Parts: sequence; structure tokens; C-alpha cells
Amino acid sequence: MFTRDALKELVNIQSKKGYFSNDEMKMLSGALDFKKKTASDIMTPIDRVFMISVKPPPPPPPPPSLIFREGEELSVTLFDLV
Repeated sequence: MFTRDALKELVNIQSKKGYFSNDEMKMLSGALDFKKKTASDIMTPIDRVFMISVKPPPPPPPPPSLIFREGEELSVTLFDLV
């Protein structure tokens, strides 16, 4: 049976021989080190956490010149469109 350190060294040797890619070697080595981690080592403190809304922002309000009550007519001149 291998110890964690011996297994980690075996993974390193096998990686050098081409059995594992560099990314695979890092993943396996990290998994072997995971037992030494505590929750406080890997978690983000609550005071550093923030949320971003997934809802789109509301549309901007119409310009004041385009607000009118029901029943009123709206006249648009060429000057208004420029």
C-alpha cells in the first residue's frame, strides 16, 4: 500500500514518462493534497461574496417630451427627431 506522498511521487514519475498530461498530474496531485485542506482554506469569506442579478436591467424611462396621458395626441416634428 502506498502513502499519499509515495503515490504523489509515483504520479509525478509517471507524468514524466508521458502517462499523464501536465494538467492530469496537477489534478491528481491536488486531489492527494485535498485531505490536508480545511473548509476555511478553500471557502470565500462571506464578507467578500457578492451577487449579480441575472435579470436584464429595466429599460430607461422615456424622455419627458414623450410622456403623455391616454387620449392626448402626440405630435412629432422633424425638430423632435434630430
